[in-house]
Amino acid sequence: MEIPSFNIETVADVKEFFTWLVNNEWLIHPDDRFIDEVEEGGDLTIDNAVTLDNLMDKCFDVCEEYGVEIYELAYGMAMESDE
Repeated sequence: MEIPSFNIETVADVKEFFTWLVNNEWLIHPDDRFIDEVEEGGDLTIDNAVTLDNLMDKCFDVCEEYGVEIYELAYGMAMESDE
């Protein structure tokens, strides 16, 4: 799996990251850790999981800074993908 280079500094950046997650079928709760999803022989490597966890941590920081509820944002993005 190739992870694009995300620079998460705004809520729009968080949405872009969440959109990428949804488009790649990573419907994960923001509190869940990607490192817990690593399986031997699977597509998600430890390095990728660490990168994704770090990006999610940054999403939490940005949402807190801008007063955005990350859970509502993530849920909304997941629900949009079902339409």
